[in-house]
Amino acid sequence: MTYGASYERRRAWGEALRRRRLAKHYDQFVLAMKAEISRNTVSQYERAGVVPSVCVAYRIAKVLDWTVEEWAKDAEAIENDGSWYNRRFDHDITGLPR
Repeated sequence: MTYGASYERRRAWGEALRRRRLAKHYDQFVLAMKAEISRNTVSQYERAGVVPSVCVAYRIAKVLDWTVEEWAKDAEAIENDGSWYNRRFDHDITGLPR
């Protein structure tokens, strides 16, 4: 991922990471311990606050039996279908005071 990537792209990478982690039945703490990073860092990656370095991305992918290339493909699919947005913001906001 390039430095200064768009919010949508960072969110898609974070959502792909979250989905893969959940598919492996890991919580953030377990992933963090296995990848030798902090749980807070995993959370930041998933929320798109931080983009992992190449070295950390490879460590995370290895723990999840994944490749960075597969991660990129999953993120691209998520970005294209917009499912990261729909899942986060699919609640009804009608009736809220203005």
